[in-house]
Amino acid sequence: STDIIERVMQNPRLNDDVWIDMVGLVGEPVAHKDFLAITDIIYKHRPNANLNVHTNGGLRSVEFFTALGDKIKRQGPGSSVTFSIDGLEDTHHIHRRSTTYEMVVRNIRAFIAAGGQANWIFTLFDHNLHQYNEAEQRAKDLDFT
Repeated sequence: STDIIERVMQNPRLNDDVWIDMVGLVGEPVAHKDFLAITDIIYKHRPNANLNVHTNGGLRSVEFFTALGDKIKRQGPGSSVTFSIDGLEDTHHIHRRSTTYEMVVRNIRAFIAAGGQANWIFTLFDHNLHQYNEAEQRAKDLDFT
């Protein structure tokens, strides 16, 4: 809950420049209904926090990722979003179920256009290995870090 996040961030033993990784071990961090509010709480109490969000980018809307990009941009170069995209149009869905490559790219474009720093993780599988070079070029074209 946001109350727990608030209490943790108020802890005086926590460094002001804390590194926070939001990684879903069995889920998607941005699926939390209060995700943007949680980032606000973190930055309210720890304005120098470095936040790294891991997502498949397939949930939420362009508006959500625009807002997240704006929040991340204001925190400086230590904060970023890492998008896990394991293939292109014809292979992404094999490993990343219930998402579409087109939706992910729309969300990424919105995030980067809002000033967010984005990283791309491309896990290699037999079904996408042949796409690595093209994915690397797309990452450059999309202005990934």
